[in-house]
Amino acid sequence: GNMWFGTGDGVSKFDGDNWSTYTAANGLIADPVNAIGEDTMGSMWFGGPYGVSKLDGSTWTTYTNADGLASNYTLAIDPGDNGVMWTGGTGISKFDSPTWSTYLYPDLLAGNWINSIVIDTEGHKWFGTRTGLSEYFADTWSTHLPTTGLASIITTMAQDGAGRLWVGSYGLHVLDGNTWTSYYTTDGLVSNAIDLVFPDENGNIWVAYGRYGE
Repeated sequence: GNMWFGTGDGVSKFDGDNWSTYTAANGLIADPVNAIGEDTMGSMWFGGPYGVSKLDGSTWTTYTNADGLASNYTLAIDPGDNGVMWTGGTGISKFDSPTWSTYLYPDLLAGNWINSIVIDTEGHKWFGTRTGLSEYFADTWSTHLPTTGLASIITTMAQDGAGRLWVGSYGLHVLDGNTWTSYYTTDGLVSNAIDLVFPDENGNIWVAYGRYGE
């Protein structure tokens, strides 16, 4: 039930009554925090421009490219099963304690710059890059390029309660089963520059707008 907020000056936690703040002085690898995730074992993970930090109770552990990260710069974190964590920045890294595995463009990914990660309820791993959408499932990699209706730069992703994958790019795109549907300003969006998509518990989809591609 805690709420976590990543900022340029550390990470803050609100437990409903009190605030706690953690910085490099407490164990973070550095104060800027770009991404936050919780693994299935209850540990919190924080990614920034200099690597990834894990908070397990009161114990901090830091990982960098010297430990196996594809890159220190981390923009996205999402948990898999049994304590596995996926991180993305420049390439994809998978942590399955104590081992890191790395996945890079052009061998497997649509691109190396990773803006967003979603592990859906069926076990599909989705990676939004600046040059398309990559999917990993059943030991197979596939790429969804603009021919599916997507633009090249994937900025944000989320899965709703009905299992649909919402993808922010130039326009908003939703994958329902094997069918893509796209929405633009001509359909009612205020802007085609999608920065964040968030499905709420009532089935609503909330969209924030930004500077697409920057």
